[in-house]
Amino acid sequence: MKKTRLFSVISFIVLIAVSILFGYHVYRSQLIPERLLLLALILYIIVFCLLVLLVFRSKQRFLTVLGGILCLALCVVLLATTMYFNRAVNAAQTITTTKTEVSNVSVYMLSDRTDESTALTVEMTYGILNEQDRANTDKVIDKLQEELEGSLNIRPFDSLSGLFDALLHQDVDAVIVNSAFLQLLNETEGYENLESQLREIHKVQVIEEKTEEKPAPTKKPVTVKPEKTQSEPEKKDCFIVYLSGIDTRGSQMIEKSRSDVNVLAVVNPNTHQILLLTTPRDYYVTLQFEDYQSYIKDKLTHAGMYGVQVSMDTLGLLYDIDVDYYFRVNFTGFVDIVNALGGVTVESESEFWERSGPNLYHFYEGPNQLNGEESLVFVRAREAIGDQQRGRNHMAFIRAVIDKATSSDLLRNFDDIVKSVEGSFETSMPYDLIRDLVKDQIETAPKWNIVSYAVSGDGASAQVYSLDIDVFVFLPNLTTVETAKGLIQQVLNGEEIVAPEPTPRPW
Repeated sequence: MKKTRLFSVISFIVLIAVSILFGYHVYRSQLIPERLLLLALILYIIVFCLLVLLVFRSKQRFLTVLGGILCLALCVVLLATTMYFNRAVNAAQTITTTKTEVSNVSVYMLSDRTDESTALTVEMTYGILNEQDRANTDKVIDKLQEELEGSLNIRPFDSLSGLFDALLHQDVDAVIVNSAFLQLLNETEGYENLESQLREIHKVQVIEEKTEEKPAPTKKPVTVKPEKTQSEPEKKDCFIVYLSGIDTRGSQMIEKSRSDVNVLAVVNPNTHQILLLTTPRDYYVTLQFEDYQSYIKDKLTHAGMYGVQVSMDTLGLLYDIDVDYYFRVNFTGFVDIVNALGGVTVESESEFWERSGPNLYHFYEGPNQLNGEESLVFVRAREAIGDQQRGRNHMAFIRAVIDKATSSDLLRNFDDIVKSVEGSFETSMPYDLIRDLVKDQIETAPKWNIVSYAVSGDGASAQVYSLDIDVFVFLPNLTTVETAKGLIQQVLNGEEIVAPEPTPRPW
């Protein structure tokens, strides 16, 4: 009997230690609403008192052993729950405290003038972009000069097309350029086969510490908010999030890359309304740099080449708003997250086929159950449906993810979801805000009113800053832009919004 009681007493002591650890992590996460915490605490006290009776007051050996076993079983449950809480907090803090910016800068030469033994020398002439991404380019030049023990012969060019034209005409021996800029020419007439004519001779990954200070946002009209009266409940702040899918793959987030998805989510947590506003990637807009002096026209997708803040400020300028935060995910993270969710059900407005690599994908009008790869094809589809319908597909997919993320599937697949976001997903949204939204969802399970709207435009040819040549663009339909501005203000003012009549399809 003494050995039996000793086993149960040790199990009870272990339970106390595990309970303290569990309580610390629950308090640290601050994810559980106070009401639920109180109920859980009451239940735990009842169970704890029962275990005290079994371990210390029972005179029957069977009940004493049962008490020890129950203590160990509860330890296992609490440890497993602690692990989940810890992973949740660590994952959220990781994606909200990204401290580095990663850029890949490469040296390219013509493939027919190179072989595997080609070496870079100081005698060669190197072309670079005069202004675009110059800071990273200069870092690579310094690194190469150190490796080659000499000064490089540098020739600057004002445009990306001029830079690669010089290489093609052999006016320079090599070019040093952010590899993401090469993507800009892939879809440009006359440069479709450029990549096949080049060989990447040298690549440098530039990793830079991010500053904590956020650049000043795009200026917008100041709205004077009325002061709250004593009887009014405290309201949460509305916010606007830039949802961006970047055109890269891999386990790292590349800071400068084309923004393949450009959706603004205008969120009012008081009225539980979300406006999803999509802007076509080829929209001809004014790029908004930090100095607010430049008047530079370009495609919206190219704004991502100068950093996520430029994309946010460019959209802020277009719609007269401040964009508060961003969510960014690359293709790898996109696929992993959808698969971790167990797939999503997406409502397609039309039936279409889309080829990706060797595979041909078929999407039906109405609901489609999609895995990660199929979802990526769905949101990237363009040839069969056009750029404007592509934006609608983006919003249909985001709605599907929100529906899945606010369901029980989020908890069931939690561990896989946490693993999927590591390295290929990041946000500037603070952990405290994410925590409060999760707590509200757990406590009240509100039904969100999600309204989608897409601005439209007309196809044209115009010169863009990034290429300095005429390319296809969408000239904004200002009527739809004004409609979008009105919807944004309705959400921010707490008014109930309804979906406007859809803009006509381009076919």
